[in-house]
Amino acid sequence: MGAINEVDDAEGIVFDVLKNGGAVEGQTEIMLSDTSGISASIFYDDPTDKENSPCTIIYRLEDASKETKLSKTTKFNSVPEYDRCETIVIDNGITVIGWDAFNNMGASSDSTYLTVVYPETLTRIEGYAFHNSKKLESMFMKGTAYEKGLVDLSHLTGVDGYMFKSSAITKLHLPATGLADGVSDFFIGATGIKAVWCGDGTEQDGVIDLSNLNTESQ
Repeated sequence: MGAINEVDDAEGIVFDVLKNGGAVEGQTEIMLSDTSGISASIFYDDPTDKENSPCTIIYRLEDASKETKLSKTTKFNSVPEYDRCETIVIDNGITVIGWDAFNNMGASSDSTYLTVVYPETLTRIEGYAFHNSKKLESMFMKGTAYEKGLVDLSHLTGVDGYMFKSSAITKLHLPATGLADGVSDFFIGATGIKAVWCGDGTEQDGVIDLSNLNTESQ
């Protein structure tokens, strides 16, 4: 489906759903745990071939009085779509991606690369959240620019360690504060990374620039 934003989402699926709360052809609802206020929907690129079609998974906060963390128990590792997901969209109101939440997402896929779109309300990603998601390629905040290969976490206030192990990631933009487990832990095994920078720092090809990292807050 490609980048999910108002310009590049040619089908209009994601933004129509998030704005209007409606459904589209090919939508499949999967209910989450009773303690979670989060619901999820699967949207197929080809609704006529759900067994093989790539898909988008959208998480919405339905009940803010319940858990607003996207936890390990709410992931899709028990359905075939888990390895065919091209895009995860996390809606406004969800505040945390929990420990191990998307570990192994797409690990056995041969062709599907994964993009994650997160909301302004997301503040933290806990450890191992995407550790073995070997097809994770891009991650960005809704409303900011998508760039292939860039994982942009600079808008968050907390990120735990052992986060990424995908060779598809080429650039990593970290927050200047809130790196809980040491910077090197974030991209162990992510062999394709060519640039890392923090906060308001500047991207430099072939350089890991941590000069803007505020170590006093760790």
